[in-house]
Amino acid sequence: MANRTKRYADEIAKLTGGISAAVRDHVGFLQSERAETEGSGKLVREAEALFEQLFQSAETNRASTGEIGRLAESSRSAAEQAGEGMRRLLANWSGKA
Repeated sequence: MANRTKRYADEIAKLTGGISAAVRDHVGFLQSERAETEGSGKLVREAEALFEQLFQSAETNRASTGEIGRLAESSRSAAEQAGEGMRRLLANWSGKA
């Protein structure tokens, strides 16, 4: 009976050691996964910030394009007025010559 008890105790110790090793391995795996998940989260936040900058740049470009259009229209109008002034000046000059 003492031999069986010792053998069972040895088997229990072996099983307990195996379970402990499996738990340690699992904890290590979970810690590794957590670190990887945190790293992925950081990359997602960085990508989000870059996309926000991209969207802001696109909005700035859109606004600049609108301003360029308004300035081009203003320049066209000024050129037309200058051309009309030149025609009148030439007409007056031709009429006096």
